[in-house]
Amino acid sequence: MKIRFTTVALLAVLSLAATGCQKEQDSFSNTPVQEIFTIRHIVYTIDGSSYATEVRTEQEWMSFLKGMMAIAKKGHIVSFRDSSFTSDASSKVVYTYTTTSEDDAVKWCDKMTKEGYDVVLEYNPRTGEFTCTAVK
Repeated sequence: MKIRFTTVALLAVLSLAATGCQKEQDSFSNTPVQEIFTIRHIVYTIDGSSYATEVRTEQEWMSFLKGMMAIAKKGHIVSFRDSSFTSDASSKVVYTYTTTSEDDAVKWCDKMTKEGYDVVLEYNPRTGEFTCTAVK
């Protein structure tokens, strides 16, 4: 009887030890990770005609900016702004940036839009320059 009790007690202790050594499963580990991004409501114009769109991810936002560059390269004047920012009509701050690099123009427009500026984009095919103007 004593051997049986000792055997059962030993098996119970070993099973508890084995259970305690197993890796704990996180309840959230199998959920996909999503990019955190605030939905942006973008208002834009092409040659004075107004449009609106929403962008939900950083990738969509970059695609939008590159699309605006492509439209500008076709000779159109484009402007865009994030409608979540309100403009202060009492003060006008204007910045102008000129570059031949489309990537630099995209980065500058991205930065200025995220800071709440209205951005106007023009392309000069003769010089190959993008002229980006930000107004707040």
